[in-house]
Amino acid sequence: MPPVFDSGGMRGRLRAALRRQDPDLAARVEERLADPDAPKTWEQDEAANGPLDWQYMACDAGAYDAAADRQDPDGPCEACAALDGHIFIGLDERFKVLPNFDENRRCTKVCACRAIPAPPRRNVG
Repeated sequence: MPPVFDSGGMRGRLRAALRRQDPDLAARVEERLADPDAPKTWEQDEAANGPLDWQYMACDAGAYDAAADRQDPDGPCEACAALDGHIFIGLDERFKVLPNFDENRRCTKVCACRAIPAPPRRNVG
C-alpha cells in the first residue's frame, strides 16, 4: 500500500475515536484497510458488494448562516434537520440529496451536514 500523507497523526486519532465510538465498524475499517484487494472507492464497493447504507448526520450546533455571515447557535437548517438520521440505501439514493458527495442542495445555511456509511442493517426477529 502506498504511503498516505498524515497531517499531525490525524489518521491515528480518527481511528482511535472510531474504536471508542463503534468498535464493530472500526474492526471492519481496519480489516478493509489491510486487504490489498478491497475496493478503493465507494463506487467500486457498491459494484462488488451491493448497495451501502448511508446515514444522514445533521450538525447539531455551529452551523454557519451565510446570509447573516455568522455562526448560528440554533444548529442546522430545517431541510438538514428533517433528514437527520435518515438512511439512504445506495449511492444513487444518497446522491439525490447530496450530489457527488457535496452538501445538501436544499440547505438554507452552510450546515456542513453529511451522510456517512452506516453499520449494515441487521435482520430483526
